[in-house]
Amino acid sequence: MNNAEQRARDAGLSVVDWDLELDEKFRRQLPSASAGQAMREYSRDKGMFYSSAARGFFVVTSHAMITEALKNWELFSSVGGHFLYLRETPAHRPLPMQMDPPDHTKVRALLAPFFTPQRVQGRFKEDAVALTREIIDRVTTLGSCDAISELAEPIATAITLNNMGVSPSLARDLTQAVRARSNPSTVGQDKKTYEQGVFTIRDVFLEILAKRRVERADDIPSALLDARVDGKPLDDDTILNLCCTGFSAGVHTSSTQMGFAFYYLASKPELRRQIVENPGCIPTAIDELLRFESSAVMGGRTVTRSAMFHGVKLEAGDRVMLLTLAANRDPAIFENPDRIDLNRKPNPHLSLGGGPHRCIGSFQARMIMQTLLEEWHRAIPDYWLGDMSNVTYEMAITGRMSAVPLQFAPRPIH
Repeated sequence: MNNAEQRARDAGLSVVDWDLELDEKFRRQLPSASAGQAMREYSRDKGMFYSSAARGFFVVTSHAMITEALKNWELFSSVGGHFLYLRETPAHRPLPMQMDPPDHTKVRALLAPFFTPQRVQGRFKEDAVALTREIIDRVTTLGSCDAISELAEPIATAITLNNMGVSPSLARDLTQAVRARSNPSTVGQDKKTYEQGVFTIRDVFLEILAKRRVERADDIPSALLDARVDGKPLDDDTILNLCCTGFSAGVHTSSTQMGFAFYYLASKPELRRQIVENPGCIPTAIDELLRFESSAVMGGRTVTRSAMFHGVKLEAGDRVMLLTLAANRDPAIFENPDRIDLNRKPNPHLSLGGGPHRCIGSFQARMIMQTLLEEWHRAIPDYWLGDMSNVTYEMAITGRMSAVPLQFAPRPIH
C-alpha cells in the first residue's frame, strides 16, 4: 500500500482497482455507464475515491469539486500529464493541454485567432454545409451509414485539415491515424497501434512545416512559425507538438461527439421528433447531448504541494483524475440527470472543460454539430440504429464508440 492509498483510507474513501487500461468491461459499455457506476458505487457521499490501479490515483466525481480543481491550476497542475491511469507515460506529450499558466496562456493566445466564431462561421460553415449535403445525398440511396466514419469524421477532418494547412488527399490516412492515437495504451498491441498513429501524424506535419518555412499560408503551422513568446520563437518540438495535438483533437472529439449524439437520437424517436419539428432547439440540444455522453471523459492533474481537499490530505506528486463525465450526471447540479432534456437550461456541463483549459475549439465543434444535426434531420427525419453487435466502447481520457450504424428508408437517385 502506498502513502496516497493510506491517506485515502484514512479519509474514509473507497479504494478500488479501477483500471481503465486493462479492464475489458470498459470496452463493453458506454463511457457514461462506467462513469455513473464509479460515482454511485465508489464515490458515495465523498465525491471522490481512490484507484489502486497502475500508479495509483484519486478520482474526483463531484461537479463542485471538479469545478474547483479546474480553476485551481496552482494546486492541480496539468504539466504532469493527463494519462495518469496508464502504467507508463506515453511518449507523446500533448500541448497546450499539459501546460499551466502563464506558459499555457501565452501559447493558447497564439492559437485562439484560428478558432473564433467569426473565422469558423466565415471560413468553414459554407464548406461544412456543402460537404454534409454531399454525404447525405450519397448515403440516402443506400439506406444505411455509420454516423462516425461516413458522416462525422469526413466533415471534422475536412475542416481541421483546412485550418492546419494539410492536403485533403491525406484525409483517409490521417483519420485512421487519429483513431489509433486516441487510445494511448502502454501495453501490447494497443501500444504499437497508438505509437504508429502518433508517428504517422508527426511525419505529415514535419513535411508541412518544412514547406511553410519556405512559403507561409493562412494556417496554424505558419502562424506558429512566426509566433513569438516573450520575444522568442517557439522551438521546433513545441511547434510540431501543437500541430499534431491540434489536428488530432479537432478530428477526434467532434466526430466522436456526433457519434454519441446520433446514437441517442436514433435510440429515442421522441428526441428526434423534437429536432425535426423544432430545429431552433438544436443549439440548446447540443449542450444537453454534450452533457449526457461526452467524448471528454476526464482530465489528469498532479498535486503540486501539501493541501487539504474536502477532508482528504493531498501531497505533492499525488495523481488526481477529474472524472467530468460523472460530474455531468451529478444530481446536486442537474435535475433528473439521467434523462435527456433537449431544452435543459441552465446547463453547466463540464464537457468543454473549465478554468484556463476550457476547450479552445468549442466554436468549431459546435458549428460542426449544428450543421450535421440541421442538414441530416432536414433530409432524413426518420432513422434507427442498425446492428450494434460488433460495436465496442472506450473509456479513457476521451470516450468513444467504434461505430454508430444508422438505418433509414433508402431514397432513389433522381
